[in-house]
Amino acid sequence: MFIKNVIIIALCSLLFNNKTIAFAPNDSLKQAIVDITMRDYYVREPVKRSFFSFRNKSIFFRLNPINYLGAGLLFIYQRIFSEQIQANCMYEISCSEYTKCSIDKNGIIKGSLLGIDQLSNCFPNVIYDYPRHLINENYKIINAIELDE
Repeated sequence: MFIKNVIIIALCSLLFNNKTIAFAPNDSLKQAIVDITMRDYYVREPVKRSFFSFRNKSIFFRLNPINYLGAGLLFIYQRIFSEQIQANCMYEISCSEYTKCSIDKNGIIKGSLLGIDQLSNCFPNVIYDYPRHLINENYKIINAIELDE
C-alpha cells in the first residue's frame, strides 16, 4: 500500500513539473514549435486589395466594358470568395493578384492567359519543382512581376 502511494505521488509531481516546464514563458523553442504547428489555425489579417487602375491607358481601353466586367469580377472574387474559402496560394503573389497585375501590364487576353497558367500550377506539390532560392521563408514561391511605373 505504501509503495502504491509513493508511485502515485511521484507520478503527480512528475506530471505537475512537466506542465510548468511546458508552459514556461521563456522557452522560445517550444513557442516556435507551437507557432509552426498552429499557424494554419491563426486568424489571418485581410489583404488590402485595390481596384484596377485605368489611368495611363488608351481611350479604347478605358471605354471597353469587358475590361470593367473582368476587373469587377476579379475584385469580387478577391474581396468575397477568396476570403470565404480561405484560399491558400502557393505563390508569394496570389494567383488572382498576379492575374490582375498581368492584365494591367499586358492587356486582357495575354494577362488572363498568364493568370490561368499560374492558377493551373497552384497546388501544394509545385514547391518541389522550384529551386530553393525561389522559395521565401514562408515557403511561398517567389513570382515577381515587373510593372512599368
